Amino acid sequence: MKSFCPLPHCYAVIQMDPVGMIRHYEDPIVLAAAEAMRPKKYLAYLTLPVDLPTPTYPWFRFKVSLIANTLRAEDAEQGITSDMVIPIYPNTYHPNTPREPIHTIPRFPFPICYHWIRNDVHVRIRRNTRPYDDSSAIKVSVVQHMAIDEGFWDDYDRLDALEDSKVDSADPPPACPPECSSRAASDNKPCSHTGSQQCPTQSVGSARHASTDGDDDSLPEGPGDSDDVGHLSRSSATSPADDTPQEGSIAELMKLGIFGFNVDDTVELMPLVDLWFELTDHLTAKTIPSPVEFFKEREAIMQIIHDARERAPSILPPFVDENVEIDYDAIGSQDIVGSEEFFQMEMDLIAKGEAARRAAAMEMNRQPKRETVYLPHHFVLPS
Repeated sequence: MKSFCPLPHCYAVIQMDPVGMIRHYEDPIVLAAAEAMRPKKYLAYLTLPVDLPTPTYPWFRFKVSLIANTLRAEDAEQGITSDMVIPIYPNTYHPNTPREPIHTIPRFPFPICYHWIRNDVHVRIRRNTRPYDDSSAIKVSVVQHMAIDEGFWDDYDRLDALEDSKVDSADPPPACPPECSSRAASDNKPCSHTGSQQCPTQSVGSARHASTDGDDDSLPEGPGDSDDVGHLSRSSATSPADDTPQEGSIAELMKLGIFGFNVDDTVELMPLVDLWFELTDHLTAKTIPSPVEFFKEREAIMQIIHDARERAPSILPPFVDENVEIDYDAIGSQDIVGSEEFFQMEMDLIAKGEAARRAAAMEMNRQPKRETVYLPHHFVLPS
């Protein structure tokens, strides 16, 4: 199907454009630093858009998950282990307990690929001059999309248990001075004491959860950081939603910038990428880079932009990319899909996905059992 913006729940190849990210500075020093970068092409899953896109947007902000051909890069500090992965069929290997792989439509072209836990990043996908055509894209149904999140539930439980153990083992915060607590109690107000001491009525657990509710515009420092801090645990996924209207909800919605009315001061730090749906035209099973390399590239361009911002603090963040033209005739001829037709397309995709899953299960049952040996960067199947 053709559309003016990419659609979620499919796999694509992305490549960062450092020069496009700094062009608005018109600084030869910055330009030279950006041109010296050699960004690679990465395999990614388009999780969801974070804009309400229009045909005239210069880019489309997306949350994407980078795909790897190895097990997860470990992060001992955060408790992330190499087995916190979900295989993509035809890959079925998991180092510990069996884990249901993700089934794509059509069959995934690479034999060994994984979704990694906490490996999401927000990017700006550059608008094409002509509509995107995802007819050759590798897609997943909504059922399989949900299976990606559900497949990590046990891992998130382990990470939450680790966080709880850290909180339990931490020294309790010192109590506020008696005069502070008594004054707060008499005024029937929360303690306003600040500094190294905290009000004893504030639990350590509440402080822990408050620490994750940072600025939505802040960007994580790399894989394992808090791009996906809002994951659903089993309890939160089943808890009833609070439908009570909140004051200022419209104002808060506008702050998200999903309508594109506001100039986002952090948008220049968000990777600007080009996208292709033809996976095998750009990558092979052996040339899929590690997601860790993408985050290194992002850190490099962010440092270049920070240096440029120090020299030219008055330069406005990019809002319009004048170097991308719009083919209005092509946009006008794109496919128009009504809600009924879209629902039918999704139901067809679910049916195809379930058929592929059953066929894969039958294929696995027919195959003789063979021991899979995992090596750090590749797999060997003994003959």
